[in-house]
Amino acid sequence: MDRIDFLCINCQELICQDNITQHSLICVYPTSSVMSIELQPIFQQLLYKIKKLKSALMSHISQENRQIDKELYEFLVQQADDLLNIEESSNESLDKCKSTLNTLDRYSNANLSTSILLYTERLKIIAQSFIQELEKNLDYQVNPLDKKYMEIQQARENVGKAKISNTHNIDEISSQISQIWNGKHSAASMTNPDDENQKQDLDELDNMFKQNESERNKKTAEDLQRYFFSRCLVTKLASPAKDLTQYIQIPELYKSVQELKIPVEKWEEFIREQFSHPERWVNPGLIINNK
Repeated sequence: MDRIDFLCINCQELICQDNITQHSLICVYPTSSVMSIELQPIFQQLLYKIKKLKSALMSHISQENRQIDKELYEFLVQQADDLLNIEESSNESLDKCKSTLNTLDRYSNANLSTSILLYTERLKIIAQSFIQELEKNLDYQVNPLDKKYMEIQQARENVGKAKISNTHNIDEISSQISQIWNGKHSAASMTNPDDENQKQDLDELDNMFKQNESERNKKTAEDLQRYFFSRCLVTKLASPAKDLTQYIQIPELYKSVQELKIPVEKWEEFIREQFSHPERWVNPGLIINNK
């Protein structure tokens, strides 16, 4: 049976279900540290929560016997570290936070154990709170042109998601991008022709969009790689602990899928096929000799 931890609202610690009764008899009031952190800005409160969550994840890693579960918890620790590195009031931080949330969204759709799913959902909640706080802070700083640029960025991210999920409507997303661009150029046509500063701002927006093209493509590639690795991990998780599939090296699979130029929509089929024939990737004789 999966170990399930419960969040104590008084101390903000995640308590194992076996100890929850005893803990509830002792921890009856908010601790001084929790009361102190609640007086801090929201951003500091979120950092405090993510540190607590990371500590609980590290505890699972040290106690977990199955290698595949350790890898899954280590993946969640990596996502927690990404959130801990987020800085206040930064567009770059907002992009990173959204990327982490997108990764966790895909991860939570997999057939995970109850315990791992619980931690994934809690990470998602904290990531969503980070995004809300960052967007609220940035609203006080951005001008209308910057907001339009952010809308374009969001539309581009939606296109990236469509490459991963075959349930997205590509035409609808393309239409959204067109509407945003049309709105930008309509706004430009309504401005005073003599207002050179406004024209320069619009030109700068176009240049910013072009300059960040390669960076956005890089992020999309990283997201796709994380998606591929997570799907392979889920497949491993569904296999017996001593099965030959546990010895398949996921980086080698990813290298193969890139070299063969297999489209994203066929990755699931490719992964199932390769895990059905682990002998293609693992020498059974070497495994037996090493046991």
